[in-house]
Formats: sequence, structure tokens, C-alpha cells
Amino acid sequence: MTAHFLTIICLFGSLVLLAHPLLFERENQVFVDFIHGSDANPGTQEKPIQSLISGYKQAVSTQANVYLSGATYYVDSLSLVSGVSIYGGYSGYPDWICLLYTSPSPR
Repeated sequence: MTAHFLTIICLFGSLVLLAHPLLFERENQVFVDFIHGSDANPGTQEKPIQSLISGYKQAVSTQANVYLSGATYYVDSLSLVSGVSIYGGYSGYPDWICLLYTSPSPR
């Protein structure tokens, strides 16, 4: 299996999130879904958090990665921490299918 890892780009206060294949670990993960989540939830696939800020704060405290459903997330500021990654472009609850998966280009 070939994994495709893409990058988070921060430009002038805008956070551009690119997809990562659906290769979730069983630990160290926080799920954020703007439509189906709640900031009172634990951040699991079944009970995602709603806001990027709340999800990222939880991820930092547990050294987890953040997985975002496809939505527009507005943040005033976000201090990125080494060891905590953000992956976006998923369908969200309940399936968490990667919507932006890209295949290698032919050479």
C-alpha cells in the first residue's frame, strides 16, 4: 500500500488543510466534525469534537493527531506544536472516508 502524506500550509491567518489517507491508528487521534460534532464529545470517530480549536487543544494535551471532516474552520490563531499533525478532507461521522485522496502521477 502506498501512503500519500500532504502538508498543512498557514498563510496570513488562513489554514489550508490537505488530505491524508485513512490510516488511523487506534490511539493518539482526535476527530473533529463541524456538522456532527460537539465540543462536549471525547473526540472519537463515533463522538467527534465540533471546533478545530477544541480538537487541537485536546490533541496537544494527549500528543494526538487531528482528523477533520470537510468543512470551513475559522480560527483567529493556532500555535502549531511539534508532534501533533492535522489531516483534513474526510467525510466525517459516521464513515470518515478520505474525500481528497490523490493517486501518484504517472512518470
